[in-house]
This record gives sequence, structure tokens and C-alpha cells, in this order.
Amino acid sequence: DQLYLMNISEMLQTHRARGADLTIAVKPVSRAEASGFGILRLDPSGRITEFYEKPKTKEELDTLALDEQT
Repeated sequence: DQLYLMNISEMLQTHRARGADLTIAVKPVSRAEASGFGILRLDPSGRITEFYEKPKTKEELDTLALDEQT
């Protein structure tokens, strides 16, 4: 439910190359912003492994943080 400036052609090319059924555009957000968004975790190949809808608790945010600064 957000729009971003991005290279749609590159996204489509990657989607096709991976044989994906679905591709979702996402972007990193800070810990302060996280509770306003659906937040997900990706595996090394870029596939979604977890999704939290607007995490609120410190424990949820700690689980999803990429590093101490986020």
C-alpha cells in the first residue's frame, strides 16, 4: 500500500529469472518506523521466511532487527 520510485524493468527481469510466482517490492525501514509497516525477514536467496504486521513489542522488533543500529 505504498509506492516507491524503482526500476520496474529490473524487478520484472529478476522475477522471471527466478521463476517466481509472486514478487513483492520492499525496502528497509528503521526501528522507529517499523511499527507502521508490515515487516518481513528474507532468507539469503531473497525469499520471505517471516512476516509481522506492524510489530509493536520490543521482542518482535528485536527478532526482526538486522543489526543493533536498526
